[in-house]
Amino acid sequence: MDDPSYFKHVRKEILPLMTAAPRCLEVGCASGRTLEWLKTKRLIEWTAGIDVQHGLEMSPLDWFQAGDAESMTLPEALDAVLCLDVLEHLRQPEKLLVRIREALKPDGFLILSVPNVANYRVAIRLLFGRWNYRDSGLLDRTHLRFFTRHSIVSLVESCGFRVELQRTTAYGADIPMRVLTLNQSPLFHFQYLIRARKA
Repeated sequence: MDDPSYFKHVRKEILPLMTAAPRCLEVGCASGRTLEWLKTKRLIEWTAGIDVQHGLEMSPLDWFQAGDAESMTLPEALDAVLCLDVLEHLRQPEKLLVRIREALKPDGFLILSVPNVANYRVAIRLLFGRWNYRDSGLLDRTHLRFFTRHSIVSLVESCGFRVELQRTTAYGADIPMRVLTLNQSPLFHFQYLIRARKA
């Protein structure tokens, strides 16, 4: 991901999944703008962030650590963890999910997002034998794992979570799964948003 504007982006599409969560950690927080925005909405009070990027201009987070989330110690007793467009970059996302589950309070929740590899922009090219990585997007060259809706739900549930809400985006438009006109076709889903709690 080489686009510097990405690291200042506020992920407003998660708002329909968000509820009050006093202690919130974002894995892959970039500049911390999403956490800062949620704090202005009075949905969170204590903000924590982890990101592999060093030297980023950080928003005023209460706690920040630069490094690899796959091997770092997470804060404890969290009400919520955000993991937005992170799992596809990890070698073993299941290990991070288990550690997130352990860091959450009994009634805490996880919000995550992943790109949909079954989107028509990938599927059509694949029909013609093309799988070309790019600097950003569905085939970002830093992606190590690829997900469909079924595979991300299966992964989350296998790590001890219960999925309670699912949404999808269509190139920026946040749409509840139940009202999406073509909701039976993953070809038109760009990204999946999931909220899950401990099973």
